[in-house]
Amino acid sequence: MHQSIGITLKPRLNYTQSKDLGVYRKEGNSYSYLPADWRNNRIHFSTREFGEFVIQRDTITPSIAPVSVNSTSARLKIRDNLSGISYFEANINGEWLLMVYDYKTGYIKSEKLDKSKPLKGDFELKVVDNAGNEKIYKQKIL
Repeated sequence: MHQSIGITLKPRLNYTQSKDLGVYRKEGNSYSYLPADWRNNRIHFSTREFGEFVIQRDTITPSIAPVSVNSTSARLKIRDNLSGISYFEANINGEWLLMVYDYKTGYIKSEKLDKSKPLKGDFELKVVDNAGNEKIYKQKIL
């Protein structure tokens, strides 16, 4: 379609409305998350594609797997099982740390603003998915 269309669904089942309940477009054996909101027991969303749409809950937190976390850089693999990554934030000793994310591979890597300053202290990475599930990874870097 050239433009998005708004769709409103009134589910046959009674759902307890919550952030982890969302609309997904079925794509083969996987699902693609669509931002939606509930009003008057109806769910509203927009799409530019035809297809089969389902309502599902995403209650599983994103995963964080360290690849290499040391004084030079922090490199980790992050992924989410259903709704997708909404945002992430990292800090070292409470100070914000710039991270570069490659969504195709799922790798996230630190980018130091001051290249001469090593990463040292308490490293923390918080990853939140589109359903609001969050996971926090912590490591002390010596």
